[in-house]
Amino acid sequence: MSLEIIIAIAAAIILLLLFSWLLNVLKSTIKTVLIIAALFILLQVTFGINSEQIIQGVWQIGERIQQLVIMQK
Repeated sequence: MSLEIIIAIAAAIILLLLFSWLLNVLKSTIKTVLIIAALFILLQVTFGINSEQIIQGVWQIGERIQQLVIMQK
């Protein structure tokens, strides 16, 4: 077999692996987005908490973690 055919086959295999990896990442991302959306809807319907309050709470948790990391340095 010539070198050109081997290179083409190797490139096709690499592209196939990259494409399957990309599909897995995309599926995981979509699942995560749907779970987060379901949680937002559940919290809003059950407890009357809107998305702004949730985002503010997440932001505060991030600030607390940042302060803890800065304190440990």
